[in-house]
Amino acid sequence: MGRFGRTGFTRWLREKHHRGRYEIMRRLVADRARRPLEVGCGPPCETMQDGSFLRFLGYGLGTDVERRSVPFPFVQGDIKALPFRRDAFEVVTCIEIIEHVHHPTAALDELARVLADRGTLILTTPNNHFFFRLIWFLWEHFAAGMWAHTHVYSLNRRGWLRVMREHGRFAVTDVKNYWGINLIMHLEKRRASRAHPCPPCTSV
Repeated sequence: MGRFGRTGFTRWLREKHHRGRYEIMRRLVADRARRPLEVGCGPPCETMQDGSFLRFLGYGLGTDVERRSVPFPFVQGDIKALPFRRDAFEVVTCIEIIEHVHHPTAALDELARVLADRGTLILTTPNNHFFFRLIWFLWEHFAAGMWAHTHVYSLNRRGWLRVMREHGRFAVTDVKNYWGINLIMHLEKRRASRAHPCPPCTSV
């Protein structure tokens, strides 16, 4: 990481940013009876742990394409082929993952498959407008920090709402523009046909 990324102020700011987002998300998934699935539970930055949101929340189940060390149930898997049965969860979270996926609609298909009808998906991603692109350019070229040069599918608020509308599996119930640079989308799965095949599944 570059010198800028190692400063105490930068560390404080990044952790404050992530924990503030977690607090908003905790209010959105406040019913402890609904065990959430966190899709992509690696560390959000170098100074935070695997499964940081689940640790903040205090319960849940995690999955990630890489093996992660979390104090909660964990199943290794890919967002485009999640190893869970259909309609397994009432709440799924996907925090800053979708922008790293080459085919986000395939990921949305899987998120919809494992989520029960009328279930909640909390999806966060950068709001790729001019201000964010300027920040990210400086981050990649001067801080050289974690996640630099890894965003492969970035849209602004209007673009992501268009993707959700065209995909058709989720109703958008709320969109928060967090710190002016990140979207927190509160989505509800629509009732849909059960035409998609299920990959090898893990009972949960």
